[in-house]
Amino acid sequence: MKGLRLYIITSSQLVKYGGGTDTWLSYFIPGIVNTFDEIQILAVEFDGAREELQKFDFSNVKIVRLCKPSYVDMLSKYSTYLTENIKSGDILLSVGTGFQGLVGSMVKKVYRESIIHITWSRGIPHREIIERRGTLGSLVMKQVEKRTFLSSNGVIFNGNDTYNYYHSKFQSYLPKNTVVIPNALRNDSYFQNPDPSFSSPLTIGYYGRFVKTRGFDYFVELSKSQILKGRYRFCAWGWPEDEINKSPIKYMGKYNNDDFEVYIGSDIVAFFLPTRGTFGGGVSHSLLEAMASGRVILGWDNQILRNVVDEKCAYLVPQGNLASTEKKLLDIYARKDDLIEKSYAARQKARNYTAERHVSMFIDFINRVY
Repeated sequence: MKGLRLYIITSSQLVKYGGGTDTWLSYFIPGIVNTFDEIQILAVEFDGAREELQKFDFSNVKIVRLCKPSYVDMLSKYSTYLTENIKSGDILLSVGTGFQGLVGSMVKKVYRESIIHITWSRGIPHREIIERRGTLGSLVMKQVEKRTFLSSNGVIFNGNDTYNYYHSKFQSYLPKNTVVIPNALRNDSYFQNPDPSFSSPLTIGYYGRFVKTRGFDYFVELSKSQILKGRYRFCAWGWPEDEINKSPIKYMGKYNNDDFEVYIGSDIVAFFLPTRGTFGGGVSHSLLEAMASGRVILGWDNQILRNVVDEKCAYLVPQGNLASTEKKLLDIYARKDDLIEKSYAARQKARNYTAERHVSMFIDFINRVY
């Protein structure tokens, strides 16, 4: 695909302590850098320390920071910049079906068939926006997503759950070219982490943002369980720190994309990602990293986790059922020898999610669409 230029539209600040998009770009960009003559990543400005910024040391990769984290500014400045710089034959990649996709659709409307617009769905924005903007905001976002899909030459989904959701609810708006490309592991460093010791008390870890949409409220409630006291201790790595102060959970600090050993502090890693309500779904980077590190997975039995795991490599409990989770943890503690088998199975399962395979699937899809 030499001779082609790729423009990547994000709403990210591109920082080391960032979310899923920042993590994804950290292995996606090095994987595709030799595929395109030029890659430009559109991002928003960051007010923090410069050492926290994500960097790509490739001569053909450019990060363009155009505005503050504002959707209004992003729509205006992103679309203006792209309209002035994009050329016939270029590929536009919208990382998200919301406002990122809307920018892509606006530019696509100007250039029509002379450029290729690919949308990478990394969640379900009209669900995720409900807590911040309510039902009206969700309805507006649905219209944005429909416009995004209609303008796209191809759509990539990062999990079977999001693929199935949109094909059941938005089928008439999707292009003929759609594919599932799950997230991946950045590299093999996680596999080098030592096996858990599984000594008493067992440590259950939470990793990521301390927010309800990631199941943190449930993790807090579980940490208060009296029947688990003495058998388990609860620790959390992530942010923001003030969300943890009123709970028995021990705060272990933030971590960034280069902290490959962060999972060593846990025996079991909790993933209480809800399918009902606002959470979008897709394959979790943290889930893959914990599995590759040999950590035992405890999570809700729903389609988000079943993107990757099953009963052979994880303990799955009914979603939102605290009593069932407590019972499962008591059973796990009584049969700790089973943890070694689960740990091994998790590592083996994670080997299917390499960055090389992820990038190869993307390039194959681009060739098919182009």
